[in-house]
Amino acid sequence: MKSLFLIVPASLLALLSVIGFQAVNPFSKKVWLEPSWDINPFTLSQPLVVFHFLACIVTAQALVNLVVSLIKGDLYEFSLIGCVAGLSILAGVRLARIVFRRKFQ
Repeated sequence: MKSLFLIVPASLLALLSVIGFQAVNPFSKKVWLEPSWDINPFTLSQPLVVFHFLACIVTAQALVNLVVSLIKGDLYEFSLIGCVAGLSILAGVRLARIVFRRKFQ
């Protein structure tokens, strides 16, 4: 359970560093789009869309595992870690939209 306190800052820093590298990448689009479900999640020129999609998938999968493990009567800690990781990546996507607001429309 102590690892939960490490996952949040580590995932936020990792996400912001990767997005920061993409902000100066010449192959990245000049203007990024806000993440939404209408955009292809595998578009490499829109880095936040990829992270938003992956965070939603990880969170949904971990929540399902958490609910099933609670119904079975035991707590599967990796599901809790997945929930925290997915939600912290979603928070990182929001934070990246604030930090790199000059790249958005």
